[in-house]
Amino acid sequence: MAVLVGIALIIAELNQNHELMRASTRNEITQSELTILGSMSGNRDLVDILLKAGQGDELSDAERFLVTVQSESVFRHWQNVHYQGRNGLYDEEEFTKHIDTMRSVLSHSPWLVDYWCETRTIYPTEFAAEINGLTPAGACSD
Repeated sequence: MAVLVGIALIIAELNQNHELMRASTRNEITQSELTILGSMSGNRDLVDILLKAGQGDELSDAERFLVTVQSESVFRHWQNVHYQGRNGLYDEEEFTKHIDTMRSVLSHSPWLVDYWCETRTIYPTEFAAEINGLTPAGACSD
């Protein structure tokens, strides 16, 4: 009987640890999102450059670099969300809503789609397949 109680306690502790891990993951994802959003909302020049890039206007080397860094930040964040979600460490409903948000952002951010089409081969296959399915049809014509 003591062995069964011990096993039950171990299972309860494992479940509690899993829930703590999910809460920690959610917090880290939220912090990452706030950092990305803060970098844009707190920098009017960056916003102007991203809008300029989205309109297809010519960018200077420095502006192109800023767009690349911002794009890399967004996709690396999404890659983390994807990894955590696919491995059960992110709430399924929140993960699904995050995917919906990715689709929406990509549909309104041509600069982000351009970056993706140029760099998608540097990302893990499963993540790339997910993002390819979220980009507007024909966006990355090869």
